[in-house]
Amino acid sequence: MTRRWTIALALGLLLALSGCIEPQSQLCASGVICPYGKRCNDFTGSCVGPDEGICGDELVEADEECDDGPGNSDTTADACRTSCRAAGCGDGWIDSGEVCDDGNREDGDGCASDCRSDERCGNGRLDAVKGEGCDDGNLRSFDGCSSACTAEVPIWEPMALAARPARRSLALMAADRDTGRVFLYGGRSANGQALDDLWEYDGTAWRALATGGPPAAMARTAADYVASKVDGWTDPSDDAGGALVFERGADRLLLVLAGETWTWDDGDGWRLRALDGAADGASFALAYDTGRQRAVLYDVARDGFGAVPTGRTRLFDGLRWEPLSEGDVPGPLASPTMAHHEQLGIVVMLGYERDASGVPDDLKTWLLYPAAGWIPFEASPIAGGGWTLVEAGDGVHLWPGTTVGNLGTVLEGGLGTGFDHVWTFESAGWSRLQLATQLPLAETGAAVVELRGQGLLFGGLSSQFQPLDTTWTYTWGEGWRAAPDDGLPPGRRAAGLAYVPPWHRTVLFGGTAGADTLGDTWELADGAWRVRHDLAYVPAPRDHAAMAWDGAAGRVVLAGGGHVPGYHAAIDETWSYTEGGWTLTDAASGYRASGQQVVYDGARGRLVAYGGSADLEESPAFVPTFRTRELIAGRWAPVATAHDPRPRAFHALGYDPLRERVVLFGGEAPTWAGGQRDPRPLGDTWEYDGTDWTLIRAHRSPSARVGATLTWNEARGRLVLHGGQPGRGEPPLSDTWEYDGRSWYPVATATRGPEVTDHRMVYDAGLRALVMVGELTTGPSSWTFAVRGAAVPERCDAASDDDGDGWAACDDPDCNGDVACPVRERCANGVDDDGDGAVDCADPNCGGLPCGDTGQTCVAGACTCLGGEVELACDDGVDDDCDGAFDCDDPDCAGACDGPARPVAGQ
Repeated sequence: MTRRWTIALALGLLLALSGCIEPQSQLCASGVICPYGKRCNDFTGSCVGPDEGICGDELVEADEECDDGPGNSDTTADACRTSCRAAGCGDGWIDSGEVCDDGNREDGDGCASDCRSDERCGNGRLDAVKGEGCDDGNLRSFDGCSSACTAEVPIWEPMALAARPARRSLALMAADRDTGRVFLYGGRSANGQALDDLWEYDGTAWRALATGGPPAAMARTAADYVASKVDGWTDPSDDAGGALVFERGADRLLLVLAGETWTWDDGDGWRLRALDGAADGASFALAYDTGRQRAVLYDVARDGFGAVPTGRTRLFDGLRWEPLSEGDVPGPLASPTMAHHEQLGIVVMLGYERDASGVPDDLKTWLLYPAAGWIPFEASPIAGGGWTLVEAGDGVHLWPGTTVGNLGTVLEGGLGTGFDHVWTFESAGWSRLQLATQLPLAETGAAVVELRGQGLLFGGLSSQFQPLDTTWTYTWGEGWRAAPDDGLPPGRRAAGLAYVPPWHRTVLFGGTAGADTLGDTWELADGAWRVRHDLAYVPAPRDHAAMAWDGAAGRVVLAGGGHVPGYHAAIDETWSYTEGGWTLTDAASGYRASGQQVVYDGARGRLVAYGGSADLEESPAFVPTFRTRELIAGRWAPVATAHDPRPRAFHALGYDPLRERVVLFGGEAPTWAGGQRDPRPLGDTWEYDGTDWTLIRAHRSPSARVGATLTWNEARGRLVLHGGQPGRGEPPLSDTWEYDGRSWYPVATATRGPEVTDHRMVYDAGLRALVMVGELTTGPSSWTFAVRGAAVPERCDAASDDDGDGWAACDDPDCNGDVACPVRERCANGVDDDGDGAVDCADPNCGGLPCGDTGQTCVAGACTCLGGEVELACDDGVDDDCDGAFDCDDPDCAGACDGPARPVAGQ
């Protein structure tokens, strides 16, 4: 068909149909006929009414919200939709300002009804439908909102004594020679109660492992023995006892009691392994034979009442005891003791043989060989009772006076005799080793092991038969030393205090307690204070010295201070403290000052000091004169600034690593009245940026005071001020304040803070709290200040996600800085924690991580607020500009809010 005929046919058909079309109908280009009152929408091939726009014609009309013509899209963020509706929450596509869009406007389904929250804890939005009580935009606890988004409250808590075993005698002790751990089990308390607790000692501190375990091993106290002596009882071996050893092959403890065998390991706890561990009324000797890979047990059994006791030897295969038949069988020995001799590959045992009447007589040595079994060796030259044989690095050592058997010697020859030597067994026999010093305290019934060149002794009985709780160590060639008492430092004023991130320790030095000036050094690690007795060289006692951690030099620096008795000038010395101890860096370093403060400026890698006087506080010549100084190349150099706070002493000085500012508050200024010095407290706030000082005119501020302390709280990302006095001689204050760089905020604490002045305070990352040391008339000298909640804290030494935030152990932000985790850059403390030369956000390891608790993030080496510079909305509960205030409390929202302002987050 030709083109001419096609056109003619189409016209004919149109003319034929024209009689069926209403006069005012419209034939659309798409072929659709729209009736009267409607228009053609050629973009969709449909008809639209008079109140409808034509979506796609680039004209916004009628009910359309937008119309970008070809730009309309249902799959492009912020685009006008193909329905000519504006992009928004509920359209299934994530647009600007949205963090999710699931196609609906409902809460509780993983995307909030306003599409601005994915309803996850830590996203910075409060999702009440998910049960959140707060959400500060991170998954860290101890900052006011826990990693489970539950509210936390600030609380002051006195530090308690570190846990350690209670007073006891006749306990059992064993050592894991591979890891260096020592275990202590059971014993008898002061009132004769049988104990069933298990403890672990790592060389510095005790840790409780379990209570309520198997029945306590020992059954007779010293008082029992004394009474039995009167009644004619003479055989301690007749008393049921127990034995403890570490099975190196199975990596667990093995405990043998009368009639029972138990094991302990960290995963399973206590488990009953066998009921035929020993006969009733038996005495035990136990060792682990590394050659046989078996525990060896010698015990004494009776076949019935009145029967003659017999000795027997058995090996433990992990489930049951099998008899050992090789060689001679030692007779029924009294008070047997046994240990494995690693070098000779044998087990050595001593015990008292009995005479014809069954009474213990001579002390005999037996040797258990791998194939030949038991062979009697010789009568031992040791006299007296109560010897304990332990495995040592070079063989076996026999320690005296450590079991109940020694009580016979005690009653007849005096308590503690014999603690001046031990015996060692070689292939040729026994030889005596003279100890360098005798045990200072007379003890018997103590538990003893030897590990890595040291003897370790715990507990025992005093000369009055009272149980002890002392831990003693003996080092060959040096002598006995009491292990550090896990107590608290004596209360003190004006001490030196510094936290050392690489060591996970807080260091305390000196100060004044009453009328005494102190020169002791303490360390706080794993929540326990321990005094350093091992330091050969220490600074002279002093108070009001400047002390801080120097992150650039990797040391604690102590400078100046004075010795109070007598009127004389302050000390011109600078000392360094490292893991090796104290070193006098410079005896004339240009730092003759008392009453000053010093902080570490992490941004510039320098110590900054301010204030103080060359004369001591008690001196009539004491007038604060010093201003700004910095430690440069080991010398304290004055810094010339255009502006200065007035000279002062006993002020508070802190460092804000987020804003890279040294902050000064209050103190005591020299004021003269009638020709006499009349010091007055100050209440001003100044900031130092490394070049000049600026007076901060905060709209709210703590009252004027002297002797307060100012410390950076890493968990909260703010400086904390506490205590001080309204004036010298006035009662100390107990209030706590926070400073965010713009204003001061009083902190409503759940418990009342301590009333202190001239105290010291640091942030301890291991405790996730501020640690305060001061002098109080009542109560402990050490306190912690932290924000705590009901959420379960993360255990950094376990693989479980304890707090349920999706992160476990060292990967959890709560564990950053914990002693159980590798040292990492903490991004907001002004210290090069990991020692790579880069601090905080300048460290590549901090990229994308929070810097402080203000909502800011490390981006391109700088601490940046991802939300911008102004508050984006005044009703969304979000601190968009990271200035510490949100919604109606933010000055950006001035005039945009009606009704009362809401509280600042975390306040």
